[in-house]
Amino acid sequence: MAVLTVAIVAGCSDAEAPPARMSLNLVPYNHMTDGIANFDVEVKGGSKSGGGFLREGSGGGSMICCVSVPQKWQPDLTAKVSAEVYRQSGEKYDIAKEVLIPQYTPEQAGHVSVHFLRDGEVKIFVTRYALWHPDYPLKGREAELKPVIR
Repeated sequence: MAVLTVAIVAGCSDAEAPPARMSLNLVPYNHMTDGIANFDVEVKGGSKSGGGFLREGSGGGSMICCVSVPQKWQPDLTAKVSAEVYRQSGEKYDIAKEVLIPQYTPEQAGHVSVHFLRDGEVKIFVTRYALWHPDYPLKGREAELKPVIR
């Protein structure tokens, strides 16, 4: 009976244990024509990380420590992303999005990339590739850093 009780309790403990996580650098990209004064990224169940000024049409040149993501991807994995953005006219506006994180494997996990896109959307990828690599998950016009002139 005692062995059965221990097995049941141990089984419950494993089921309630939080998933193993890994800590990765955050790499930001600003595809917009506006500059970002500061931004934050918080992956569901993890810590918040963020950065300061990110000029329009720039990014990928630096990494920010650290964002915690589950070692095993989950279908409902999201991140809250917020940013304070400034137009060239000096007008300020805020971005606040909850973004789904596409599937990844631990072998693909080199860093977390956050992309502030021209259309105001935000995309996040857990990847080991740089933006210029042919296997990077963001492709085509959307991946270009050169901002469109309005």
